[in-house]
Amino acid sequence: MPAGILNQIPIPASHDTIVLLDWMSDETEGGRNLVRITPDGQPVWKATPPQNGPMDCFVAVEWEGAVLTANTRNCHRVTVDVDSGAIKVLHFTK
Repeated sequence: MPAGILNQIPIPASHDTIVLLDWMSDETEGGRNLVRITPDGQPVWKATPPQNGPMDCFVAVEWEGAVLTANTRNCHRVTVDVDSGAIKVLHFTK
């Protein structure tokens, strides 16, 4: 995996990819380190953590069946709309 990328997972029935960037990466601002990108590397969206603060960011992402889920540094488990990047908090995990 290229430097600065912590995880990348394919989107079923799409050529795009979900990428989890290192939160300290130059491409990351305001904790928006979860990105959908096209095959040529163009961002489609950047998801915003529920507590968009200087210390919140995404730390994990995975598919749970057909649902894209992610965890944040501030202990939120969220679903991510694969088309828009909108998040919905499922629960506080701590």
